[in-house]
Amino acid sequence: PGSAAHGARQTPKRPLPQTLNLNALTDLKPEGGAEPSTAPRVAMAQTALDDKPTGGGGKRKKTSVPKKTATGNDGGDEKSSGGTEADAAAGGGEGDKIEQMQAREKRLKRELNARAQKFAVGAPVNAKKIADRKTKAHVRYAEELTDQAVTDAALHEKWLLPSTPGAIVAEGMERTYRFQQSDIAKAVDVNAARKAFDLDLPHLGPYTVDFTPNGRDLLIGGRKGHVAMVKWGSYHLITEVQLRETVRDVKFLHNGQFFAAAQKKYTYIYDKRGVEIHCLKDHMHVHRLEFLPHHFLLASVGEQGILRYQDTSHGAIVAQFRTKLGSCDVMRQNPHNAIVHLGHSNGTVTLWSPNMGHPLVKMLTHRGPVRSLAVDGNGRYMATAGADSQVKVWDLRTYKEVHAYFSAVPAVHVDISQRGMLAVGYGGHVQVWDQALSGPKQASPYLTHQFTRGRVVRDFGFCPYDDALGVGHSGGVSNPIL
Repeated sequence: PGSAAHGARQTPKRPLPQTLNLNALTDLKPEGGAEPSTAPRVAMAQTALDDKPTGGGGKRKKTSVPKKTATGNDGGDEKSSGGTEADAAAGGGEGDKIEQMQAREKRLKRELNARAQKFAVGAPVNAKKIADRKTKAHVRYAEELTDQAVTDAALHEKWLLPSTPGAIVAEGMERTYRFQQSDIAKAVDVNAARKAFDLDLPHLGPYTVDFTPNGRDLLIGGRKGHVAMVKWGSYHLITEVQLRETVRDVKFLHNGQFFAAAQKKYTYIYDKRGVEIHCLKDHMHVHRLEFLPHHFLLASVGEQGILRYQDTSHGAIVAQFRTKLGSCDVMRQNPHNAIVHLGHSNGTVTLWSPNMGHPLVKMLTHRGPVRSLAVDGNGRYMATAGADSQVKVWDLRTYKEVHAYFSAVPAVHVDISQRGMLAVGYGGHVQVWDQALSGPKQASPYLTHQFTRGRVVRDFGFCPYDDALGVGHSGGVSNPIL
């Protein structure tokens, strides 16, 4: 009593709201009782990081804004219309963003399930009907591993195969086999047009060609001794040598560092600089060469009709067999199981393995000499060309004929790409058939290319991982656009 502090008038304290809103603080009156400032509030500039949608056309989900009450004497109604609208806009933007993320996640799951359908093998096993707990656990674990493998395969296909390979499509009454290479070069992009080239070597052919397993290098060998190695992507010359002797065939070994050449009498091995490394005197008068990359075996067959396998790692002859069917000029390997296929003059094709002294299979394919053959990468189909002007497709699982096509003249060479395209060469023409192995028989080829100035096709091959076609003929080497 009597204290000045005791008699002073105490100002009541304003209670704090439970939900703090910075926009509502502008409506509070100052302590002196003055009116709040009526200056207009400056809005913040919208940036690219704002989540607030600008279209306004879509439906916006309603968001609940917490109500705010004031218990003070002079607080009044502390709701601010501007603050409420800002909160609603922010909440609506977050809701739209969450909905978009959920929709995108559902769409990706649907795409992944659709991709995984073709990798699934058989129906899933229902483990609930299994009484034994141990067996049930094993079955469930196996099903989980299967599902994981299918999912991984679908993911790898999505990222490693982002699009389907390109192809030439005709419009209306047009046909793709009527298109000329000059017209195709004008319509494709620059990178595809660069693949078309024509190496003019009229006095050293005809040429044989071969690609490295990775498709980076090209090896060409002329009949009159000209051998060259070219970088396929940039067409840069790596090495060039004149052997001054007849060259019947050339073949890369396990990579682009070494290659073998079947010359007039013996077979020689060279490095990428063109330096002779070995002379294989056991391989005499060879017509065809094949290299088995997974076994490091160099196979040869020739005028004597003897099939030889030589191990290139230590240089010894692993096996040699007499075919007893005369001289042989046709030999290809099955990339799937490394079985060597030989075509003979009596119309038969024999299949050989280095650990068997007799042919594994003997097939009668043509009514005349076999001119060429090829096996697809999966080892399921074999294409043969005979002197009877027929090109036949065989199923190697049943050894039965699938399709038979007729050529104007007997074909001299056939080859199959990694995509299953069949190329047939005869005279000065090269035909490419799409989807000619499996499915219905094709009525017309996909593309046809004719060489001018009397050039005759000798050999060709598809580039791995590119499906570009390198053609060796009597006038040099060419690469048409597919």
